[in-house]
Amino acid sequence: MHSILTPIATWLLGLAVLGAPSAHARMSFAEFAKQVTEKGTLGEALRLLPQEYRQNYTLMRESLSLHESSATAPRVISFGETGETIYTFNGEVGQRNYHGLEIADFNSKTMRLEFREIVFKPESDLPRELKAKSELSDRELVRHFDLQATEVEFQNQWVIVSKANPQKCLTCHGTTANVNGRT
Repeated sequence: MHSILTPIATWLLGLAVLGAPSAHARMSFAEFAKQVTEKGTLGEALRLLPQEYRQNYTLMRESLSLHESSATAPRVISFGETGETIYTFNGEVGQRNYHGLEIADFNSKTMRLEFREIVFKPESDLPRELKAKSELSDRELVRHFDLQATEVEFQNQWVIVSKANPQKCLTCHGTTANVNGRT
């Protein structure tokens, strides 16, 4: 049970003690990505989200998404007050895609959602020698994270940040990048 609660508890209880921002303001993906690039874990990244994301969420016990979920370790879908940026994650180390944070961010210029993923390399199932590499090869990205090098916006020893709408996201959300009501 402890492993289930760690990221979820961090997220739900991440108040001033944990260094979470207290402002009730939308945090776009661009703002979040700038701050998260030096965070090694999902829990550390979740502390960056404004309090409104801890107050506006739903828990999915069953999911068809890349994030596995269960009754005891549900998928968290956090949407803030406006729903313009949505962050999703799951809470148990053994679950599929535990190392990833999925984001849907509304682009007001194109009037479309942009889907992205942030992979936390230290929490992934990468072999030890690959976790410390600043950049993974195209072959390593595909093999371990189903991402092409052309779909990566940024990577360092801590995170891999996808560009908008990588194929792995569009497989479920479609080429028009819609929210999938079957999540």
